[in-house]
Amino acid sequence: MTPLPSGSSKAAKRKLFGAFAGITKSVGHPTRIELLEQLAQRPQNVETLAKSCGLSVVMTSRQLQILKKVGLVTSERLGKQIRYDLAGHAIVDMLAAISAVAEQFSAEAQMTLADHFHEYRNFASISRRDLKRELQSKNLIVIDVRTPDEFAACHIPGAINIPLEQMRRQLHLLSRERPIVAYCRSTYWGLSYKATKLLRDNQFEVRRLLGGLPTWKAARYPVATSIEAIAASTSTRG
Repeated sequence: MTPLPSGSSKAAKRKLFGAFAGITKSVGHPTRIELLEQLAQRPQNVETLAKSCGLSVVMTSRQLQILKKVGLVTSERLGKQIRYDLAGHAIVDMLAAISAVAEQFSAEAQMTLADHFHEYRNFASISRRDLKRELQSKNLIVIDVRTPDEFAACHIPGAINIPLEQMRRQLHLLSRERPIVAYCRSTYWGLSYKATKLLRDNQFEVRRLLGGLPTWKAARYPVATSIEAIAASTSTRG
């Protein structure tokens, strides 16, 4: 292949850097990062996203259009509603990379983590790769602590759904003879931390999945989406 002249190469590189900057600018807002994190769970319409994020429908729609313009989200019209989704798994990896850089280099992020997550820092965790390997053993119990709707839309195969607010009432259904892995929406939602603390305080052997469901999906590991799986998976509680 004939190499590009140096002038053309530099111009092309600057165009690429401009495109990169457009992506980073589009995610340079807390609300838009939160919307991407919500969409990492499942495709959703504007009204559902607005309610989850505590925003007006108008504001939510405006932020989604910014993300759509640079290609980070897609939209599909279903009747009178428009459903949004992430454009690809790489976006979850991008969010994970942003959080990793912030945790290492941002004093503000480090201070926030120290203030709000310090009591959970010593909790045992497991990577998505190790969980995938351990799932081959039927001895493991995997608990999804998200909402039933989120669980029905997409979850780790074999997981059981026990929303955090119901967990205390359902502890008697779990066996202390089997190790448990709990997961939720992402690292910072706190649901899996609180579930892990509750289970540990009640003498269960428990770890939390690093990154939650989105990072599992981003690795293209198997997922279950059938609502019938809720009933089928309850057999693993004994």
